Order: sequence, then structure tokens, then C-alpha cells
Amino acid sequence: MMALPPINTAQIAEVCGIAKKTLFQYIKSKEALIFVNDRELLDQLLSALTAWNSPWEDFQKWVLTVSLDEDETRFLSLPQLIDTSETLKRRLLEMWQTYELEIAQSLTDQKKCAALDSKILANKMVLVFRLSFEKIAPLKTILKQLK
Repeated sequence: MMALPPINTAQIAEVCGIAKKTLFQYIKSKEALIFVNDRELLDQLLSALTAWNSPWEDFQKWVLTVSLDEDETRFLSLPQLIDTSETLKRRLLEMWQTYELEIAQSLTDQKKCAALDSKILANKMVLVFRLSFEKIAPLKTILKQLK
């Protein structure tokens, strides 16, 4: 497991070029920095979902085309960082739960699936993200196993 150097909020504020007090006007905690863009992937998915006729098949194609942001190395180090903190683990689980709920609601609202099917499909979609994020297996392998 990769160990990250300890950093305090004063150092974060200095790197950002702002006062520590100003930093906390934008974030609630250091941990919140890790999840500052936690809706980005969800918002992309919900936007794409509106055009899909076959949600699972279209999701599989879409997820293979979604690229990581320009700082791929930092993104890929998040699982190791999150494993170091129970607070971060809980926050990650809350994020996945939010993803499932909002995807299921969107599928139901758009009449893509019945309510139960929407929940099952949303769970399956989020499972792809979770397993990929945790580096359980390559994305294509995960998708193949979930068919």
C-alpha cells in the first residue's frame, strides 16, 4: 500500500495561494478535498443516460469510452489513500449509494425500466465503478463477468 505524506490544512492553503480560513469556506475538511468532484462521473452518466435505448448495453459502451481526468496517477492512487481512513471509506460508500439512488431514479423517471429493474441495473452499473476503482480486475473483465 502506498503511504502518502502527512499534510496539514495550512500546507494545502499555501499551495492554493489562499489563507487557511479561506480554505474552510470552500471545504468542510481535508477529507472533503478527496471527494470535491465526486458527482462528476455521476453527472456524465446521467446526462448520457437520456439518449440510451438499451441502458445496460449502452452503459457498457459508454463506460469504456469515459476517460480519466488529466491527473490519472492521482486518481489511481485514491484507493490506497481511502484505505488509510475509516472516514474516507464511509464517505466512499455514501458516494456509491448516492450514485445508485440517482441512477435508479433517473432510469425510472425516464421510463427506461420498471422501478425494481431500475434499482437492479443501477446497482450493477455502480458495481462496475466500484470494482474498477478498487482495481479488482480490468474494466473489460468486469463487464464481461456481469453480462
